Amino acid sequence: MMTIRPEQFKAFDAAAERDLRMRLMMFLREEMPEHTATLDDDQLSAHIMKAAQCAERHGIESDLGVAQYACLSLATGPFLADNPLIAAVLKAPGTEPEEQLHALIEFIDSQLYVDDD
Repeated sequence: MMTIRPEQFKAFDAAAERDLRMRLMMFLREEMPEHTATLDDDQLSAHIMKAAQCAERHGIESDLGVAQYACLSLATGPFLADNPLIAAVLKAPGTEPEEQLHALIEFIDSQLYVDDD
């Protein structure tokens, strides 16, 4: 029987976090060049780590959720949840954190693309 020690799990987690951060850096550079042009790789990596920590504090843990939060925070700042309106969406009672993030994305989208009819 094979035994996996706690330190091995930590190493696996660290490798997975590095992989996600690298993939997210490539994605952000490609999809959001206007927001990443002034950041070197170390700065962008640090931004992603801060955004991931903030997302985690709000219960957002999936790779997709962290990626979405990082994209939003790149446009607004890594601590976007400090904004009272955004914090209210992320703390909506009766919903899961990932659902709250989806609601936040919809809220921001509705504010950015208002129909002028």
